Amino acid sequence: MAAVSPAPPPLRAPDLASSSESPARVDPAALLTRADGTLDARLTGLISSRARLAAQLRTLGSLGEVVGGIQGEAEHMAGEIGAVAETAERVGAKVRGLDQEQSRVKECIEMVQAVQDLKSTIASVDINMQKHDWEAATRCMQRATAIDPAIVSSTFADAVVPTADLPSAPTATLAQLRASLLDTFLTSFRAAAESNDTNNINRFFKLFPMIEEEDKGLEVYAQWVADIVRAKTGALSSKSQSPTHFSVLLTSLFEAIALIISQHQPVVEKYYGEGKMLSVAGSLMSETDKLGLRVVANWEDERRIRRRVADAHAHRFASADAEAYARKPLPPKPGSSPMGQQGAFDAPQASEGDLDPREADAILTELTMMSGRWQLLRRFLYGSLKVPIAAPPSNSDGATATLDPPVPSKAPEVPAPAADEADLAVVEDSELGKALTKQLRDAYMPLEVWYLRTAIERAHQMDEPDFSSTPYLSSSLDDTFYIVKKTLHRVVSTASVSNLVGMCKEMRIVLERDVAEVWKARIEGAFKDLAANAQSQSAIGGMAVTGMAGMAQLGGRAREEERETRERDARNVYIVYLNNLDTAASYTSRLLAELSASDALGSAFFLFTELDRARTSFALLRSSEDKFRAVLKSGLDHLFNQLVRPKLRPLLSDVYKDVSYKLDDDAYNEAEYRDDVRKRFVKAWDALLSGYKDSLTEGNFNLFFSTAVNVLVRPWESMIRGMKFTELGALRLDRDIRTILSYLSSQASFASGSLRESFSRLQQIATLLTLDSPEEAEEVLTASGNRLTMGEVRSIWALRVRWRSGRVRRAPWRLLSARAALLSSSPPHRAMSSPSGKRAAAPPSSDDTRPAKIPRVEEDPSSSPTLRRSDRQVTWLPSVGVLKSLLHATYGQPKPSIKVAAFSLEYTLIMPKDLVPYFSGATEWKWFTGDGRVKAKLRELHAQGRVLARSYAIVIFATQTSPSKERLDEYKTRIGYVLRDLDVPVRIFTSTSYDPYRKPAPAAWTVFERDWNGDKEIDMKASFYIGSAAGASTSTWDWDLKFSVNIGLLFSTPQQYFLGELNEDSWHYKGWIARKHDHSLPLFMPTAKALVPRPLDEWHDQIYEVILFVGPPSCGKTHLWQTRYESKGYARTSPDAAGIQKLLAAEPPVSIIVDASLPSQSTRRSLFHLVESSSSRHRVRAFVWDVDETVAKHNFVFNWLYSSKGDGEGDKRAWLSEEDWRRWFGSYDKLDRDEGLYLLVKHFVFKFDTAEFGQARFKAWRNKFLSCYPADPIKLPWK
Repeated sequence: MAAVSPAPPPLRAPDLASSSESPARVDPAALLTRADGTLDARLTGLISSRARLAAQLRTLGSLGEVVGGIQGEAEHMAGEIGAVAETAERVGAKVRGLDQEQSRVKECIEMVQAVQDLKSTIASVDINMQKHDWEAATRCMQRATAIDPAIVSSTFADAVVPTADLPSAPTATLAQLRASLLDTFLTSFRAAAESNDTNNINRFFKLFPMIEEEDKGLEVYAQWVADIVRAKTGALSSKSQSPTHFSVLLTSLFEAIALIISQHQPVVEKYYGEGKMLSVAGSLMSETDKLGLRVVANWEDERRIRRRVADAHAHRFASADAEAYARKPLPPKPGSSPMGQQGAFDAPQASEGDLDPREADAILTELTMMSGRWQLLRRFLYGSLKVPIAAPPSNSDGATATLDPPVPSKAPEVPAPAADEADLAVVEDSELGKALTKQLRDAYMPLEVWYLRTAIERAHQMDEPDFSSTPYLSSSLDDTFYIVKKTLHRVVSTASVSNLVGMCKEMRIVLERDVAEVWKARIEGAFKDLAANAQSQSAIGGMAVTGMAGMAQLGGRAREEERETRERDARNVYIVYLNNLDTAASYTSRLLAELSASDALGSAFFLFTELDRARTSFALLRSSEDKFRAVLKSGLDHLFNQLVRPKLRPLLSDVYKDVSYKLDDDAYNEAEYRDDVRKRFVKAWDALLSGYKDSLTEGNFNLFFSTAVNVLVRPWESMIRGMKFTELGALRLDRDIRTILSYLSSQASFASGSLRESFSRLQQIATLLTLDSPEEAEEVLTASGNRLTMGEVRSIWALRVRWRSGRVRRAPWRLLSARAALLSSSPPHRAMSSPSGKRAAAPPSSDDTRPAKIPRVEEDPSSSPTLRRSDRQVTWLPSVGVLKSLLHATYGQPKPSIKVAAFSLEYTLIMPKDLVPYFSGATEWKWFTGDGRVKAKLRELHAQGRVLARSYAIVIFATQTSPSKERLDEYKTRIGYVLRDLDVPVRIFTSTSYDPYRKPAPAAWTVFERDWNGDKEIDMKASFYIGSAAGASTSTWDWDLKFSVNIGLLFSTPQQYFLGELNEDSWHYKGWIARKHDHSLPLFMPTAKALVPRPLDEWHDQIYEVILFVGPPSCGKTHLWQTRYESKGYARTSPDAAGIQKLLAAEPPVSIIVDASLPSQSTRRSLFHLVESSSSRHRVRAFVWDVDETVAKHNFVFNWLYSSKGDGEGDKRAWLSEEDWRRWFGSYDKLDRDEGLYLLVKHFVFKFDTAEFGQARFKAWRNKFLSCYPADPIKLPWK
């Protein structure tokens, strides 16, 4: 085959007209030369490809012979296949014809066989019927019925099957035979039923389904079982004097029904199929309705129900007039018991008219049993005739074994939907059930309400107070709720959800009207007596004032005693019914809760919808609890306003009589020694409320106590804001408030949370008076939940006088603003040397060595932003830490550097715009200097990199105290404004929680140095940190100074760096300084007495003692026992009375160490009396650790972080929160020899072996707030 190569494109002459050159400059020769060269190149390419194309054509030509051979073979094979296909088609057609003929022959054979079977079967049926072999005849009929109806009705069958004896067509013959069998079975079954021949009954009953006559069989079977029930008619007509006669009759009837169903249901479902018992049960229930309605009618006539219900409706109760009860006196009767009248409610005395409570109780009980038995039968029918349901087990004692439904071995987790609805028609349409429901509505509810009200009325009439009980109560409380509980349980026993709902409504009305309102009326009567008594007292006082003193004095003592007696009696009656109301509310809630969770409720209401409705109905009755609480609240308020409120303001006046907080050192020491405020308050408070604690219930006293505290703090705050305070006076006020709060908490441990809430403003006022700067105020008040407005803060700070040795100071933020406004020049800044090397040297061992200051950088006000517009945005990176508490943001793509300029934010770079101590709003801020010097300084630090290649990495470390989402959004917006105005690359870290990322802890710095500075080694000599919290004389905060020491950077204040101040004393370390702690001091002072006593001489016995270790946690108590006493055989125990008594009685005797903090004097005194009364061989000593709170916290943090030793038991000691420390130091009472202690050993020095960890680690600064240290930064999982 020849291959054709593609033709080359035609050659074209150059288009001179289209040339881009102008006509004046065209060179024709050059154009022709270029065209000629192009054509030569193309021709050369075509010639070079000719050999390749020829080789390809040869290859294609050699393949032509191969393709031709393949084509020939394919044509030969196609011819052979075609011949085979024609042969197969001829053979297949003949085979299909044979298959069709064979299938027709098979069908004919099968039809002939079926017709033969039909003929023989019909003949067998006829023969067996003549022989009265009904079972064989039935089986043959089944065989005939199973034959295909098309064959039975075919023409062939009509021609072959008929015989001389049975000449009809097969279909007609089968119908005649079935009818004959049915008639025989019906006749035989009825005959067997009349003769009670159970064998023949069962024989013929199971034959009906075999001839497809199930309905007829069930019909006659139902008639038979109905006759069995009808035979009970004679027993139901008998009479008896038993109070439960009619309920017993219905019970026997229902048991018979249940027995019949349980016995016959397996037989019916075996031969007729599952669910076929339902029609039989319908017939049974129809007969049951007839018999049961007769019983109910006889019960109604015999018990005279209609007349009794009419009498109940016509009865008038005395409780309708609550004033009658309010006027009834309640004289206490010695020896009487509030429960003494409970037996009377089992058989109350007859009231006016023919209606007797005892007869009503018997009628209600009988009707309850009748309704309960019906519901039990109903439950049995649902369980038998429907899918079994999951129901709680029944504990009803009255249920008979015959009526109990089958209990599944394991209840399904999810009930079947069909079993959750009352949709079983044979039960729900029962006339007997409807009649019993009508009796519950028309008879039970009126009689039960009458019986309940009668019993409650009787309880009020027999009411007796019990002033010997604690708290005071009266007998009507227990009597009332005894009958309420009895009534409620009886209502549930009726097992009728509609009856339960209706009775809950009625009982709610009865409790509110006949109980709550009656007690309210008696409270109002007692209140009138109190008011009248107060008026008589004022009248007597008026007589003395108007000159009738002689007459007033005559018999004055008797009248005064009589008045006090009347007031005491009226108050006691008042308290009795307040306690009744509180206890009644508790009883109601507990009774309903117990009943809702009890098995009785699940047994009574087996359907889930009814059970839910029953539980919901209790909410109607639960509203009575709200009524009791409402009346109680009103009564307590009246009692408080009448007897306590008028005495609270005079109480404060007596407490603060001659008290001043303008204290100098001597006055402060005297005030601390006398402790007048606390002692007066304790005495007055005890006198005011001591009489109520034992007489009121716990709930009432809690509410009464809380109300008193809430009312007290308002005039207390006004009184404090009318005083003046020196610095020591503010400290004394804070001490007084904390000790009083501690005392109140000990009196009402149940209300410690509400007490702190009530005292929150007082505590913040006292704390605010002791603070020196806005940073302190914002930090402390925010941490404790600020309750003071800005105006209140200013007015409180205005109460301070002679602050700091008589100098009247301006507010710190005003001082800073004034400095910024007045200083317009920047004197030269003096430089100090810093430790050499790339890393910071170890902290100095003395506070005398100041941190090195920063060389001042000359400002350049003309410097301008250098960032591109695309870089001028704040990027918030993922937060750092386990709790994501360290916010991280950048601006302008900051670069790593070996030099770091670190700054604090608030009061270092920016300040609030107005003269207030807080930042409020995203735009309410200004630069620290009030002009452009802060921006110029930071821009110059950045600009040095472009000029001298030594740019600083600028890092800001800020804090926010647990900000809300709104405050955090506001803060981020403010940061955006600040950084965009600054416009230099900056990285900012913000701590939002008290954790290791908060200054002075170095964790935030560690994050920057390790993760965000490009692995560059920081030049600590050239880097620095600027912060305002440096412990200046106007501030107590020093975390910025300590932060710089912890991270090893040079430090300076913003006043020095930005304003050029040269004050050398602008920073000081505050509080206890770990690096100055002297470990060479003796362990204890005085040293004259040995820690372990020795016998006086060899003839005297060993001295046994009990030593109380008194001191805050982490001051060395356990360490002292381990090093000095454990080897001497001293037993160590906690302040547990049982454990101490066991050790005191040990043989041989042992000395004991009570290793606990024991801050309370009352606890120590009780331990001393315990030892004194339990053992004559032991004396008591106390060792006291006078350790400052800061020292104890530092030691605790250090021990918790680094020591593997625990509290003596080998385990890590429990973490103590800031609240734990405040609680201990707030409740600490100094030791006194009057406590009975043999010897006081004071001034124990904390001794901690730091050799294992290093002095530098022990002396590092820790955060004041202990929650910063659940783990040290070196141990924290950062990412």
